[in-house]
Amino acid sequence: MKLFFTAFFAVFWFLALQVHFTGAVFTGAVGSCSQPYSGYGNWYISGNQTCENVSYVIQGNVTIEGNSKVLWRNVSLAFNTSYNGSNVLNILYAAEFTVENSRLVSLNPALRYYFQINEPTVFKLTNSEVAHAGNQDDKSPGRGIEIIFTDGANKQVQLVGNYIHDGASGIVFSSYGGTIQAYVANNTIKNMEFNGLALNQVANSTIEGNVFDNIREHRGIMCSGCRYNLF
Repeated sequence: MKLFFTAFFAVFWFLALQVHFTGAVFTGAVGSCSQPYSGYGNWYISGNQTCENVSYVIQGNVTIEGNSKVLWRNVSLAFNTSYNGSNVLNILYAAEFTVENSRLVSLNPALRYYFQINEPTVFKLTNSEVAHAGNQDDKSPGRGIEIIFTDGANKQVQLVGNYIHDGASGIVFSSYGGTIQAYVANNTIKNMEFNGLALNQVANSTIEGNVFDNIREHRGIMCSGCRYNLF
């Protein structure tokens, strides 16, 4: 009997999540994904992929392989985290990753997933909701939506019109050499444990119109090594 009720409630909450995502993001459109998630384990994406109007509960990690070109439009992902940092959304070297009008969250708001973009050729996040991004080391302020680069030349990085909330930090640029140009505008960044926006070796960029609310331990914008017409 206990097993029956456990299974019943698991199905109930999964269906409720689907209804919530459908109502929040989609408008009756038929979903499609060229490399769909199986519903189990990790999700590996390579080559070209377009996903539109789909929602998935992710049991493992999501990895976008290097040199891939991926577009997510009206996509909802909920990571079924078991502890802080148990699940990772990882974009590997030289990928083009565009996210539009989508929702990326943890199934349990108390447990964070890790969102890392490694040396992208293109990374665009627009008009989307990103919540509960962090990793297993929540004491490091350099975690959130983390964009890592060793050579910032010829990179297109845009984060515009997003609602980013309840994570370790909001948006973090982490440099291991070189500088990067970015366009970060009109985002609402709220309820962060550390920084709202952490900039490391960012130059000739536009940072404007962002709203920071309830940034607890550090500051709205932290800037290290920034130069040349940043704002």
